[in-house]
Amino acid sequence: MMNEGGLPGGWRRARLGEVCDPAIQTWDPRTQPDRQFAYVDIASVNNVAKGIVAARPLFGRDAPSRARQVMRTSDVLVATTRPNLNAVALVPPELDGAICSTGFCVLRPLPNLHPPFLFAFVRTRQFVDVLTALTRGALYPAVTDGQVRDQRIALPALPEQRRIAAILAEQMVAVEKARAAAEAQLRAAVALPAGYVREVLAAPQARRWPRKCLGEIAGLVSKGTTPTTLGFPFVTEGVPFLRAEDVRGGAVTPSDAAMRIARETHEALSRSQLQPGDLLVTIAGTLGRFGYVPEGAPPANCNQAVAFARLRVEYAMAAYISLVAQHPEVVAPLLTLSAGGAIQNISLAHVRALRVPLPDLKEQRRVVSLHTRRVRSADRAHAAAAAQFDTLNRLPAAFLRHAFSGEL
Repeated sequence: MMNEGGLPGGWRRARLGEVCDPAIQTWDPRTQPDRQFAYVDIASVNNVAKGIVAARPLFGRDAPSRARQVMRTSDVLVATTRPNLNAVALVPPELDGAICSTGFCVLRPLPNLHPPFLFAFVRTRQFVDVLTALTRGALYPAVTDGQVRDQRIALPALPEQRRIAAILAEQMVAVEKARAAAEAQLRAAVALPAGYVREVLAAPQARRWPRKCLGEIAGLVSKGTTPTTLGFPFVTEGVPFLRAEDVRGGAVTPSDAAMRIARETHEALSRSQLQPGDLLVTIAGTLGRFGYVPEGAPPANCNQAVAFARLRVEYAMAAYISLVAQHPEVVAPLLTLSAGGAIQNISLAHVRALRVPLPDLKEQRRVVSLHTRRVRSADRAHAAAAAQFDTLNRLPAAFLRHAFSGEL
């Protein structure tokens, strides 16, 4: 039965400031420069897992100016910057006495408030939405400790708080286990196509396939140009113009390219015109991504960050080459060029020298066909796992909504 405030019988509303200790001890670690302490800042809190994942050990002399607040076991931390991200945490016993940033509002429940119940409340959609609304129109999205403490919590008697918190804890553990399983399924689905490539090239017969350089099986190996360097502007409608960002593996559909050039520019830049069946390789920025232009694709051009090899159709299929080129055996020589983090360009000589395992065309078609079926199966598995993951991500909010409406 609901009372006059719209709450279940025996419940009441209270400001967080009324049920949390107003006095949080502060300490400046820099007063003891050689003393080591554990420091928790915003980056230490995982806003998905809702917990402290990495407290940093620091010496007092290295303490940032915001390292001031002394935490106690079962304190609830609420990040006051970007409250929409809901970076909150319950302080575990091992961090009792550690220091946290002043970027947190530290809520220390008084005896009539069960800490896990408070921790559940600060994760509710209601709490997040109210704080987020307070930042609208602000240049810096942040709330004050006072605004956090002004929020009102629906509060049953202490035994009921403990009962609800215990049920929520069980539900959240179950959700996390299911979410971890769904994440594993997502990773497995993503890895399936690459795993098939490794499986193909690890087979005994594949080891006997001849290795051919791209320069041997291509009639042309060239790269694109950038129209603006030659005085040609980009346009809103026209011929697709591919960049390295558009090459992500498999068939590259030129019509999806973000950039366009005029038909006259396309005709003038004859050296960078692409044809169906061309193999594409990224040679600047992110090195060594492969793709190909599928049959029936519209006319297109590419920039100087993309090389293309016009394969001899009697030797090789671009769909097959772009597939096996993902294997470390093929792509490793390109990736070593960027070792150490320096951005380097790949020359056309490097592209021509790439060695690929090359069976006959019948076997190439078989490999591509099997891979296509695997990808479709992987896509279905990925969609199913993603839908499950999305459902699981919505469950905590539903559980919390039920808890604070007295339905648990």
